[in-house]
Amino acid sequence: MLEIEERLKQKLAQEEASRKKWEAIFLQKTGATLALIPDLEAGLEKAMRAEASFRDLNYGYVGGAGDCAEVKQLMAEVRFAPTDDPIIKRGDGTKLTESAKEAWLTLQRTKNPAIANAIARQKVVAFELENLHISVEMAKRKLDNVRSVLALRTAQANFLGQRSV
Repeated sequence: MLEIEERLKQKLAQEEASRKKWEAIFLQKTGATLALIPDLEAGLEKAMRAEASFRDLNYGYVGGAGDCAEVKQLMAEVRFAPTDDPIIKRGDGTKLTESAKEAWLTLQRTKNPAIANAIARQKVVAFELENLHISVEMAKRKLDNVRSVLALRTAQANFLGQRSV
């Protein structure tokens, strides 16, 4: 009889431990975490659309490592446009050397207001695009983190469900 009572006490202790584990999982408020997913997905979509829209609206000012299309176009116009700059306009009929011409073009990047403004706008656009890209990446990470937490909680529930049966 004592042996039966001892086994019953052990069984009750195991069931109590299992119940406490399940309570711990339910106290994690998985439902609230699950409810975050649609909001995070909407935030990610909004950030991605904002980045795409900004990129589309400023396509002429989006450049890689070098100049954007707008700056290249303005530089080409300056390169071939007639000018009254005394450096280019020589009275003796001699032509500028290629290196002197390149130096003059480089100088135009700061002296020519249209080119200087285009370069400044390219920098602003690049900065804003980077900010938007960071927003997209952070939204992705938040969504991935919530999904990871839910996967962990699901694994815990599956493990405890197998152990308590």
